[in-house]
Amino acid sequence: MQEKQSMHLERFPFHFEIWVATASMMITYASAIFAVTPNETVRFRYLLITASGPSVMRCLFYIFKKCRVAERDNQIHEVYQRSLELDAELRSIDAVSAELVQVGAIKEEIETVQQEIQRGRSAIEYEKKTRAFNLEQEKVLEKNRILLVREIMKLRAELANVEKRERAAAAAGNPSPGYGRIYGRAEVGYGGSSYPDPNDPQQKFNKENEFLTIARYQISIIRNWNPFEWPCSLVSENKTLVLIDDYNTGILD
Repeated sequence: MQEKQSMHLERFPFHFEIWVATASMMITYASAIFAVTPNETVRFRYLLITASGPSVMRCLFYIFKKCRVAERDNQIHEVYQRSLELDAELRSIDAVSAELVQVGAIKEEIETVQQEIQRGRSAIEYEKKTRAFNLEQEKVLEKNRILLVREIMKLRAELANVEKRERAAAAAGNPSPGYGRIYGRAEVGYGGSSYPDPNDPQQKFNKENEFLTIARYQISIIRNWNPFEWPCSLVSENKTLVLIDDYNTGILD
């Protein structure tokens, strides 16, 4: 062993220790970091101690080659691990994309429901306004109807008074001969009939004329018939109140 070392020293007097130290460090580094087995480490150390300079070079070349292969394997392993991580990230991104699509659909449904709610609120507000307007119009119409009924009752009462006056005037203007001078008495005899003759055309004309006069007087007080305001007239544009019978009236175009 000493002879071989002396031979090595003779061949490489200045650089042998440097070669040995460098190779030893590289073997230690390769065995610690890369995939160098313990048996290979022992073999490399034995070659460094027993081999000549070219053998040391071959040993170092083998160590470099082994280190490069181990480094390449480590890089491949890192790339593979990175690809697995990217695959997992892509799967998570796909899941998030599917969730985002569902979120968009849910958002559209929410917007549709909000629009329907808004339309429903608008319809409810419109119904409230329409109902309030209809209630006001109903109150006004009811008030006008009551006033119109009262006016009709007044007209009927006046018509009844006119008929009574007509009957009294007819009875006073057409006295019938009675029985007052019987038995020498001088008192006035009883009248014949106090009721007007329905077949007398003069009496019918007088009755209709008086009723129309009263109706015209009532109509002249009230102008421009508007069912939503009072006082309302019984004449509207080209319509005129006419007599239908003794107790009913109508509107003639």
